[in-house]
Amino acid sequence: MEAIRDAPGLIGVLLAKTESAEDVAHAAAVLPGVPIVAMVESARSLTNSGAIAAAEPVVRLAFGVGDFGHDTGFPRTPLALAHARSRRVVASSAAAIPGPIDGPIDGPTTSG
Repeated sequence: MEAIRDAPGLIGVLLAKTESAEDVAHAAAVLPGVPIVAMVESARSLTNSGAIAAAEPVVRLAFGVGDFGHDTGFPRTPLALAHARSRRVVASSAAAIPGPIDGPIDGPTTSG
């Protein structure tokens, strides 16, 4: 992060492996004033998604489906990921930020 701190045209960062609001605070200290899209990629980050979404300067959550599946063992199907998707939507709404950016899935496009 320090390497890009003064990069011309830097308008935001995608913070991979965001596990907590403290991760956001660390990034914000290194990159003051830079908007952050925080990646939810593990059970821990999903559990903390409300605090992550509310942390300044998070402007949006994003879903790292592949890493989430590796961490939790969930398959990349709509039904298996429904809870994680809903939880990120609720966290975003409660923090008054736009809805989360979703990740790709495998399998059928419906949960039926």
